[in-house]
Amino acid sequence: MSITLYRVTNLLDFSIKFLYKMHEMQHKVIILHDDEEFLCKLDEVLWTFKQMAFIPHVRSGHHLDKETPIVLQKPPFINVNQADMAIVLNSHDNIACDKVVKVFDTQAAYDLEKKSHTADNVICWIQQNDTWEKDHAA
Repeated sequence: MSITLYRVTNLLDFSIKFLYKMHEMQHKVIILHDDEEFLCKLDEVLWTFKQMAFIPHVRSGHHLDKETPIVLQKPPFINVNQADMAIVLNSHDNIACDKVVKVFDTQAAYDLEKKSHTADNVICWIQQNDTWEKDHAA
């Protein structure tokens, strides 16, 4: 299992762009967040964010969630679509998946998660405006 941590300035913007990239790379993804309002907004924006680019996705529990490459889900993590990647937003939950991406929009939550890992089992990135810096302090 690989773990990557991200400290972002805008959780929704990051999620949209990251999901678009993962879809282009043909990953199957579960995106996990406990905030229903956030998941509704993400669902809405994924339908409209790029005019000529459809990102196939459904909410967990939808009758097509087993066949859809991107599933939006509230905890607990259930790998309904046999995803190879779990994207966990603002949560310290431990997830069993080949690739785990944990994303935080506060420094305190990011730092807490980073402390729970050793430098050899996690890669950390911090967003500074529109650029990314590798966080070597893990």
